[in-house]
Amino acid sequence: MDDIRVTTKADHPVVNVNWYAAVAYCRWEGKRLPAEAEWVDAARGGLKALFPWGDEPVDKTRANSAISRLGTTSPVGQYPANRYGLFDMVGNVWEFLADQWKPYSSTAQKNPVAGENRFLDGTAVLRAKTRRVIRAGSFDGAPVNLWVKYRDSHPPNGSREFVGFRCAK
Repeated sequence: MDDIRVTTKADHPVVNVNWYAAVAYCRWEGKRLPAEAEWVDAARGGLKALFPWGDEPVDKTRANSAISRLGTTSPVGQYPANRYGLFDMVGNVWEFLADQWKPYSSTAQKNPVAGENRFLDGTAVLRAKTRRVIRAGSFDGAPVNLWVKYRDSHPPNGSREFVGFRCAK
């Protein structure tokens, strides 16, 4: 009998889910996707620096990026946490945020989840038609993608191996 090895990634970030699935999962957990300003604050970890760890350049000991040359996700928490104790705030996978893609404003947004409609019973259904903000860079990203201030966008129905999410409360 052939030796079959099963590889699981239970300790890796969830990827290949679209924005709607990420929102649904967070709601199921009693949480939500973070707003962009919340994510930025969390990633900074109390620092005003390029990266969550400070201004020292990206290297393979700080985050999973193109410099690491892994070519795929790594287990969550493999790299050091920031000053708030949060892991993988940059690198590993891009993270969907609640916000629609538009010029960034660091001030509080009234409704960062544009596109929410209500059924007659009051429950919400998301009908986002605009690209959604993603932050953090990924395992294949250049060092500039790991800057806390770097942002990009992704279609809400896009599912890719380098885009994931985290929930906030």
